[in-house]
Amino acid sequence: MRGFAIGTLVAAALIGWAVGGGRWPAFRPAPSARPVLIASARPAAPPPAPAPAPFLTPGTITIPRGAEGHFFVEGDIAGTALRFVVDTGASAVAIGRNDAQSAGINLAALDFNHEGQTAGGTTRYAPVTLPRVRVGSIELPNVQAVVLDVPSTTPLLGQSFLGRIDKVSIEGDRMTLSKL
Repeated sequence: MRGFAIGTLVAAALIGWAVGGGRWPAFRPAPSARPVLIASARPAAPPPAPAPAPFLTPGTITIPRGAEGHFFVEGDIAGTALRFVVDTGASAVAIGRNDAQSAGINLAALDFNHEGQTAGGTTRYAPVTLPRVRVGSIELPNVQAVVLDVPSTTPLLGQSFLGRIDKVSIEGDRMTLSKL
């Protein structure tokens, strides 16, 4: 039995010598730079899942004109309930610091070094992108907005939201917003 084991070792050594081109494997020149493939018993990891499609909820809402002549609508920013005034003349959704903080925006990370005109005059603001804004049954992702450098103000629903709606119309004392 011992002779069989020694014979097997000698045969393995001779095979290694033959495979090495007549040299012992330890003395072979280093192979040129080639990729080395290592077989693994583990299955390959599945490819990463595609990013989820941006959410968009189509719908139509009708907003009655308020007693003061404005159109107010209930909605939310990232789950924080707000009562917006619809302002077709505002370029962006605008909220105050308190509403921004309630919606989870880190005020310390904002840059309030921008100035803009509001109905109340010149004010400082910081641009932000809101993860989602919902008004009635219409919900949009990634809405550009500004956080005004004031503690509290009536949130404005401006063109950064309204411009992405398919139809904004006013007939008499009713405003209709439609997203198809």
